Amino acid sequence: EARAAAKAKKRKAFGHDPETGEADIGGERTVECSDALEWLRGSPNGLPSNCVVITSMPDFSEFQAENWPLDRWKDWFRGAAEELMRQAQPGTLVFFYQTDIFHEGEHISKFLLVHEGVSRVDCVLRGHKVVHFGATDNKRTTTASNFTHLSVYEKCPVLPMENACTVPDLLKRGDQFWKRGMGVHAIRKVLSWIREERP
Repeated sequence: EARAAAKAKKRKAFGHDPETGEADIGGERTVECSDALEWLRGSPNGLPSNCVVITSMPDFSEFQAENWPLDRWKDWFRGAAEELMRQAQPGTLVFFYQTDIFHEGEHISKFLLVHEGVSRVDCVLRGHKVVHFGATDNKRTTTASNFTHLSVYEKCPVLPMENACTVPDLLKRGDQFWKRGMGVHAIRKVLSWIREERP
């Protein structure tokens, strides 16, 4: 019973009826099964004009099978951020959810890599937030930080930016449904602001 209740809780968190398991949030979803960058470059008009992008790009550890050196991954990471922003339409909001890593004593800031990439395109940083998880004041014992950068950029703003990004500057992650996924609490805060910003 406890296991069934946990599953029901997870389904409800994503807008599913816990009894039937069916979505109750309306709308539709299209899943593209392809390399993201190839898909972007193959889209004749780039991303749709009315979309919002929320993404988390691959970590260096996910390239180990390719045997890439660190600097090559950094260049790829910057280029991927640039390409995504370049394919976005004016006014598009793009969120990057990235956790820093440590490699051979070096603290690698993924926020810095993202910012260096998107800065090659006409865009504005609308907000830089910190999503925290785990305990505070403990020594770091892993190869990743205990917080995640949540940054949002706007491509070529077309409207006066009178309203600040009201997503809290420091927020908890919440439950995850995949170890590299965005926490439920964090994504709810982001979606609430998007509804306010783009009703």
